[in-house]
Amino acid sequence: MSTTVSLLNLRSGKLAHPEFAGIAPLTSKAKLLKQVNADDYSARYAALPNFGVVVSQNGVLVAGSAVITDAIYTQLPADKAIVMDLLAVTRVLTLAVSGTLVQGALLYVFLRTSTGGAITVTAGAGDTVLGLAVVPMVGAGSVLRLKLSGTNWIAA
Repeated sequence: MSTTVSLLNLRSGKLAHPEFAGIAPLTSKAKLLKQVNADDYSARYAALPNFGVVVSQNGVLVAGSAVITDAIYTQLPADKAIVMDLLAVTRVLTLAVSGTLVQGALLYVFLRTSTGGAITVTAGAGDTVLGLAVVPMVGAGSVLRLKLSGTNWIAA
């Protein structure tokens, strides 16, 4: 029995992982693991979204990972790494209200593909993103690495 695990690194640095060697920023890697290895590492995979890595096992996203295709989306409190793929329109990503999250929480947002669209990142009620109510993300490859500080998402 085996499991296919896929990792997408949204961090600013290389991801060192014992089963995957190194994964450069904004790069993904998939690997077929024997069930024994997959079981050994499953707890580690579950924690990776907290560090800006989107994880899927056999094509199913691990909790904390979200991939959104051309849709409006509101961050769930469990979301730690969000990948958005857009067509030619602007979509809104609304961040969870700070009171529903743990202070110091990290969030990684990656605009992976865009054919002319953009993301408008909107703070939850009464919160800010980089000191603003709304932050635009334009162009494929754009990344926001954020940390919750009070009611403001600051650069991480």
